[in-house]
Amino acid sequence: MPTPRTTSDIRTLYKLQRTVPNVDDILDLFDATLLDDLGAQIGFPDYGPDVPAMLIQAQWPVLRASWCEQASVTTGLPVTGVHQESGALLVFAVDGDLYVLVYGDGHRLVPDELKDQRFGLRFVARTINTEKVNTFTRRSLGAGGRTDITHVAAGAPWWMLSVHSELQIVRNLGGKVSGDFQLTCAGNRSRAVTLHGGVGLRARFGLDGADLIADVREIARVLRELSPAPGLEIIDHIEPVTETAILSHLEDDLDARLGRGSATGITLIAPDEHQQAWQDAKSFRLRIGSASSATTTPEPRVGEIVRRASLQPPGKRITALKRGTIDLYGDHKSKDKLATLAPYKCLEVETPVRSRRFALMEGHWYELDAGYLDARRARVRALFPQQPTLTLPGWNRRDHPREEDYCLTLPGRIGGYVNLDQKTIHNPIRPTTGTLEICDGLAADDTLVLIKRAASAKPLSHLFWQGINAAQALTGHAVARAEFAALVAQHGNGRTIPPDFVPTKMVFAILHEHDRPVTPEALPPFALLALATTADLLNGTGIEVEVISISPRDGE
Repeated sequence: MPTPRTTSDIRTLYKLQRTVPNVDDILDLFDATLLDDLGAQIGFPDYGPDVPAMLIQAQWPVLRASWCEQASVTTGLPVTGVHQESGALLVFAVDGDLYVLVYGDGHRLVPDELKDQRFGLRFVARTINTEKVNTFTRRSLGAGGRTDITHVAAGAPWWMLSVHSELQIVRNLGGKVSGDFQLTCAGNRSRAVTLHGGVGLRARFGLDGADLIADVREIARVLRELSPAPGLEIIDHIEPVTETAILSHLEDDLDARLGRGSATGITLIAPDEHQQAWQDAKSFRLRIGSASSATTTPEPRVGEIVRRASLQPPGKRITALKRGTIDLYGDHKSKDKLATLAPYKCLEVETPVRSRRFALMEGHWYELDAGYLDARRARVRALFPQQPTLTLPGWNRRDHPREEDYCLTLPGRIGGYVNLDQKTIHNPIRPTTGTLEICDGLAADDTLVLIKRAASAKPLSHLFWQGINAAQALTGHAVARAEFAALVAQHGNGRTIPPDFVPTKMVFAILHEHDRPVTPEALPPFALLALATTADLLNGTGIEVEVISISPRDGE
């Protein structure tokens, strides 16, 4: 056996949601047909009777390299090249929990439904130095599947990265660690320890079997005893749904929605672990139902997935999505397969069940912790005064069907009010995105007024995002303050503000889409969390927040 040059090595560790009574049952968790096709080799490491373990090794077929076709076209010459992928899995049980350590491309052998979807993220959230965050991926709630991936090589403070944890779901997180914990890699303090966590945990694990097992026990201790770092608490308040009756209800509801053939509220996403493969893919092959239904397309679309699912028999549509495939290819001839995903894993859906709120993300249903939601609802109640400080007229949609129509009427009905709807400044926060609308109007007392007609989380979250961006621009950028003052002077009919203007109050004025009063109880859960986080952030910069419910009837 070769002598290692180091005591640890960078690998990815997964925790499985299943357990097995003994080592012989481990193989039953995996795709036997795939392992047979690959000629997988099975071995049994000896870590003692308390740690059953199995090593699975496999090699994929030899393929023509995907770059050959492009090189041949460019050069006019025949180009040949091949590649072959291989990998292994070390599957082992520690203290009743089952783990998988991945080598090479072994991750392709682990079924997604077996993985604890937040194992790595929950560990990193408890150990990361929030002043040295290197990487993270976040998905914005109610923003149609929008995903942002950020890399900061030198590390940056969490608070500087414009992450609002209750408006977004953090999918993975990486950076330098803080605190004292006993992983093998932490014993070498000559360089900072870096961890990356999402579904799996990528870190330096002990090469020696005993060290690896000790590392896993330390990870379990941290998850059991420590709390997430400040700002990351919500990671523990979004929980996977495991109750069979609720899962059945959620899938039945989605089956019925698919049967109606409507894609409303359903978004197609690239799963986090396959983001790069999705970006690299030159073609996709979609199959839902029979093999004869498979078609190749430059890019899959949610409407086509819903249409194909709607053709399946009632009660069978979710199964068809789970058993169907989206094959990702690195070439236009569909030869170089990068990954195979279930269409079900690529859908994002939000579903209410009475007072509870659920979201389907990457093939798994999540529920927002009800106690946490109640606490945040209590937090925002003070934002809804019985007597608003700003009196806005009713919004009769028959006379003013669009938001801009309503906004145009306000200067003539409210003394000192300046209409700034669709009036923008240069965006100092993200210069490449162009412009930024600070607010829809400026009240006589210099309150920023932001107006929206909405009922669902998506437009409301957008409204609260606008408030955060406006505050960040005006409090942190002199150029933005000067441009905003010039904008008010241009459209204020003699009204001006100083060039160093910083707001002290912001009003969110909302007309409920279904003509109901806007209250903390009426807000969708994710919109409620977005408002709570917005209020926390704005209050922290000295800006008071108020929410006004606009009447649907003119004259009120």
